[in-house]
Amino acid sequence: MLLLRAVSEAQLPDTALLPINYDYNYIENDTALSHLKSFILESKDSVSRPFRILHIGDSHVKSGYYAETFARLFDSIIRNYTSKVIVHDSDSSVVKLLVMAKNGAMAKTILQSVYVDTIVQNFNPDLVIVSLGTNEAYNHVSMDTIAWYQEVLIEQIFRDAPDCDVLLTTPGDGLKRYYQKVRISKKRRRYKKVVHFEVNDYLVDVIDYYDHIPERMDVAVWNFYPVMGGEEAIREWNRKGYAQGDMIHLTKIGYQLQARLLMEAIMESVNGQAIKE
Repeated sequence: MLLLRAVSEAQLPDTALLPINYDYNYIENDTALSHLKSFILESKDSVSRPFRILHIGDSHVKSGYYAETFARLFDSIIRNYTSKVIVHDSDSSVVKLLVMAKNGAMAKTILQSVYVDTIVQNFNPDLVIVSLGTNEAYNHVSMDTIAWYQEVLIEQIFRDAPDCDVLLTTPGDGLKRYYQKVRISKKRRRYKKVVHFEVNDYLVDVIDYYDHIPERMDVAVWNFYPVMGGEEAIREWNRKGYAQGDMIHLTKIGYQLQARLLMEAIMESVNGQAIKE
């Protein structure tokens, strides 16, 4: 039996020195990805239509590196697995990606977009990845408000594309920036601003909420926070060049690694399904 494996597009140096915890790199409630699994496993003989992915998110997704790398990895896996590609469209794409992302986005702002219904209905995705939560956590939005808007968004996605799978991905680790005035002259009252970063405790609460959504709704969840290494892991990601200096966003290579980790988690689930069958 051929087991599917996620392959990296390029060597990613120093990943062994990052605090990545592969024990947590799995999909929770992976039965919610039934359409995705079926598409992959049934593509062994041939692929006759593209798999459509809609990725909804904030600035982490808007950069393009996360969503586009994931789509390319998925495309590569299908092409390596299948015997024949007979997709008849303009570019013979095995995977079609549509990104709906905006800096500062939250579930509330996504819902307020006048285009969200039209985009989901017209694109008719097989998989919708929702990557939100960072802005809710850093703006300290109340948990009741987060839950209401997030779950209404999921319900709307299922209403507009009833045959799709929904996968939620949580934020990774991030720190909150603080400024402190430090006196630099004993004789004169001269000060400078010093930036320092501290743990954002509310981020963990928001991630914990996302982690428990499958108890109420039939969605899958990939919890990136513990995979990344947990509390203050982003400091090491930053030192190794995988996270930006704002201690929230990743660099290009960091987002590429995040996409690879997500793909590997999905492939583990697909492999488990293949073994059962």
